[in-house]
Parts: sequence; structure tokens; C-alpha cells
Amino acid sequence: MLFHIQIEQVIRMILELCYKALFNVMSRRNHEKIANKRIIDKKQRVDTIAMGMRAQGASEDQLADIEEMITPPEREILETIEKNNEETKFS
Repeated sequence: MLFHIQIEQVIRMILELCYKALFNVMSRRNHEKIANKRIIDKKQRVDTIAMGMRAQGASEDQLADIEEMITPPEREILETIEKNNEETKFS
């Protein structure tokens, strides 16, 4: 026999690599949430205001004004965060 593979050791090593990758993904997601907390909170406030105004029968122009409170760069950051969160959801 030229060589022998210890399958248990290979499985342990692969499992350890998976755990490390999972930890890194979760850590990165938490970092993004913390780093962009102000923008996320602002988006939630704007959404709450818009829902309240819709319930009161506000016009589309008024709703558009509320939505404009979030600047295009902030909107891009929010889209990136949402995309990353969708990609890292675990079933």
C-alpha cells in the first residue's frame, strides 16, 4: 500500500473549515450592521413615517418626498446590505 487516507481526519478538517467560514460570514454580517446602524435606523424611521402617511391617505407626491429623505448613496449602501443579508440567510 503506497498511502493511506485517514478519512476521519479529513472529515474533521473539512468540518473545521466550514465552521470557520460560517463564523467569518456571520462576523462580517454583524460588522456591516454595526457600521451602518445609523442608515438602517433612518430607513426604518422613513418606512414607519411612510406607512403612517399611507394610512392617512397621503398623496404620491408626499410619499415621494418622504422617500427622498434617504439619499442615493445611502440607498446604495442599504441595497448592498440587503443583498448580502439575502445571500447569507441560513435555512
